[in-house]
Amino acid sequence: MARCVGVFALVLAVLLLTPSVTSAQAIGGTVTDPSGSVLPGVTVEVKSPALIEQVRTAFTNGAGQYQIIELRPGTYSVTFTLPGFGTLVREGIELTSGFTATVDVQLRVGTVQETVTVTGASPLVDVQNVTQQRVATREVIDTMPVAKSFQSLGVLIPGVTIGGSTNNQTQDVGGQSGQSHFTLAIHGGRTRDQHVAYDGLNVESMNREDSAGPWVPEAASQEIAFNYSANGAEMETGGVRVNHIPAEGGNTLRGGAFFTITPPSWQTTNFDDRLRALGVTGSNRVKELWMAEVKVGGRIIRDKMWFFLSHGWFQADEYVLGAYYNQDIRGRRFVPDLSRQALSTQGPDFTSTGRLTWQATPRNKITAFITNGEQHYPIWLTGLLGTVTRAPEATLHPIAGNNIYQASWSAPVTSRLLVEAGLGHNPQQVHWWGQDWAANDIPGILDLANNTYSRNTAAAWLATKRESPYRSWTGRAALSYVTGSHSFRTGFSYMDTTQSDTQYFHDELGALPLTYLTNNGAAVQATFYQGYATRNYIMHNLGIHGEDQWRVKRLTVNAGVRFDHILNSYPDQRANPSIFVPVAQFYPAADAVRWSDLNPRLGVAYDVFGDGKTAIKASANRYILRSGNQYAKFVNPLDTNRSNARSWTDTNGNFFPDGDPLNPDRNGELGPSANRNFANPKINAFYDPNWAFGWRQRPSDWEFSTGVQREVASGLSAAVAYFRRVYTNFEVVNNQAFGPSDVDYFCVTAPASPALPGGGGQKICGIPDLRPNKVGLLDNLLTRADNIGTRLQHWNGVDATVNARLRGILLQGGVNVGKTSVNECNLASGVPEILFPNG
Repeated sequence: MARCVGVFALVLAVLLLTPSVTSAQAIGGTVTDPSGSVLPGVTVEVKSPALIEQVRTAFTNGAGQYQIIELRPGTYSVTFTLPGFGTLVREGIELTSGFTATVDVQLRVGTVQETVTVTGASPLVDVQNVTQQRVATREVIDTMPVAKSFQSLGVLIPGVTIGGSTNNQTQDVGGQSGQSHFTLAIHGGRTRDQHVAYDGLNVESMNREDSAGPWVPEAASQEIAFNYSANGAEMETGGVRVNHIPAEGGNTLRGGAFFTITPPSWQTTNFDDRLRALGVTGSNRVKELWMAEVKVGGRIIRDKMWFFLSHGWFQADEYVLGAYYNQDIRGRRFVPDLSRQALSTQGPDFTSTGRLTWQATPRNKITAFITNGEQHYPIWLTGLLGTVTRAPEATLHPIAGNNIYQASWSAPVTSRLLVEAGLGHNPQQVHWWGQDWAANDIPGILDLANNTYSRNTAAAWLATKRESPYRSWTGRAALSYVTGSHSFRTGFSYMDTTQSDTQYFHDELGALPLTYLTNNGAAVQATFYQGYATRNYIMHNLGIHGEDQWRVKRLTVNAGVRFDHILNSYPDQRANPSIFVPVAQFYPAADAVRWSDLNPRLGVAYDVFGDGKTAIKASANRYILRSGNQYAKFVNPLDTNRSNARSWTDTNGNFFPDGDPLNPDRNGELGPSANRNFANPKINAFYDPNWAFGWRQRPSDWEFSTGVQREVASGLSAAVAYFRRVYTNFEVVNNQAFGPSDVDYFCVTAPASPALPGGGGQKICGIPDLRPNKVGLLDNLLTRADNIGTRLQHWNGVDATVNARLRGILLQGGVNVGKTSVNECNLASGVPEILFPNG
């Protein structure tokens, strides 16, 4: 039962991502005199066109140290002045998101009017922070020959893997996947832990907590920051966090446009006679692929009010490998029309964005950000998805909005105290309709002979119509207190969401809530569904964090803790009687899970030689699993008790399951009910209360890392790091309706084949078989796996990377090797019924 998976990834990219480390960019260092004595009271001013206030000021402390935090990404000059000493100006300091640039200087005796200007290479090694991050600057976004999406940029980070695709592609090429909802993971992490934010505010979809709901063109971003390891206490999970930094404009009016198009004739193919001989009938081919973006930004009032506007469109239509239109969409069997290859179409999608930045007073900055647009997918989820194929008539036609409304405020109250806050609102109208030209008046089919859904989308989507609108409010606030050697930050983040989900069939066409499972057109199983019903969900997610960074000579300690609290619930649920559930249903409001966790974050960084060029770093952090509304969905009776699958023998050949679907016993052409609670207002799924409402019960993981980073030469750095991830608090479904004594085991003989070990012919034993009198009994309890058995999962790996900025060229590449190990033998022997999740 134990299994190990090895992963080896080699990524080398030119003009790639500049490395950085935490979530807030800063400049800090130490000021001394020619004898090496520290200088307290030095005035330090940082200037940049990226700052609407133009200048930020701090003073060195008693140890000669200073730090200026929460700076905008951009190029800075730093001016040091102290009576009795000459003024020193250090220019050309480049800050990307999250990077702390160490600028140590020495002031010489003289007058303030004597100014020395020094221009040198920007620091490459952050010797204070431990968070691993990569930043796609505006230059990188504009010049990289990849799709204009954060996923296409993120996969260039060594070790990053892709998951969560909602189409039949595993890698985007030139934007061909459109708005694919790819998710990113690294170092054995879960793609489900991906977190997408704009200006630090959550924009997750309530249909998928690992993805953004709206589509926003990358033209709206100044840069994109990818945090992927040793995430600080501000972050909920240990997954990849993608934070889009909105562009703000400036005192100078600037604009730009981007357009890309891929005509079908430009696409090459490896489809040849050899593949035809293997039975391959076609390839993925571009039909229409283009993207356009325009942007403009500037000032409304110099040094007082800036604006930035953008608009983006895209179309991504392609012919799908191995997918064809059905010769007869009402037929019992899917028969492909090889003269008509199926399409996947997205767009035209569009989004407009606007950003307003107002320096209301010298110490109060207010921003507003708004997006509006539409996501439109006329033919979506075509072809092979996993092991099952959707015929075009079984695809979806989703339409969704692109709405984000945000406002933020920041105030450097003093040179040491900073206060900031933000509020966001994401109302999304989401419609998941089937095709209006499909056979929506008759049951949809999944045929086992070719694993294909046909007729309509019902067999795959459990409905032919669905609406899932949601609205979310997100907020964040933080207070930072900074001295030269000490930086303390505390704050909170909060998310409040509601969602409704309505699934139904085309009643107006006479459709029944019914789908078929067939084998080469012959009846196998009929599944009966509840009729029209709306399910509602609520989520509250609170995080309170505190973290402290303390520098003692060459050693910097980053210590933090995060309190997480999440509540998944549903209000009163009601459903009217329907044809297969002829009784009204009512379920009172209930909390599904209510979890609280305290998660430590610890990291240390050591400046080995004291010159800011070599750092040794180590970290140990606990994270929780990212969660949306899914735990309320898993236990909502209108979800868990909405269908009943029954074996079906079409003895009279009329291709309709004759019998009484309300009788749970074998009758007519119907076998025994697989869900004997169906048609009864009964709850059949539960959570263990000690698990669902416990302390530190939420699925989680520990991440450990250690590594060294060295600036080898001016503009060139290299790093090597080791990572380990250990998962804890696994969950398992225990069907209490039966136990180990209700399972029999049998053997089969493997076929003789030279492709099998030993030529085949061996007996394979231990295959479980649930006793007939237990089939269809459901009493599911979701609980912590450790209550029943042991499950182990961990990942170990090494990254080696290099980063260079040489004569205007950015070169970054690396190698990642790692292995995931999983052992669930003990758990499976303790709960054999988990092999029969549907009874």
